[in-house]
Amino acid sequence: MNAAPVAPAESFAALFRTLKNTGFVVCLVGALAMIAGRYMPGAPRWLTYVGVSVIVFGWGVFAYALVQRAAYLRARASTGEHPGLKS
Repeated sequence: MNAAPVAPAESFAALFRTLKNTGFVVCLVGALAMIAGRYMPGAPRWLTYVGVSVIVFGWGVFAYALVQRAAYLRARASTGEHPGLKS
């Protein structure tokens, strides 16, 4: 019997975790900038638009991490390294 070793499920969930968390933190910073631009007295109006742009960028980073994780798992499944793996 020549069975390939299967990695624990926790390691698959941890793939690209840093990049996903970075996307969430960037979204948080963008939300804070948007709120500051809208509600702080004396804050420039353009700060609201910068905040929205940063939020969109953060979502892009998060989506990129999800696509990279799916591509990584598909590549591993197609090589037969983890036969029971589904992305």
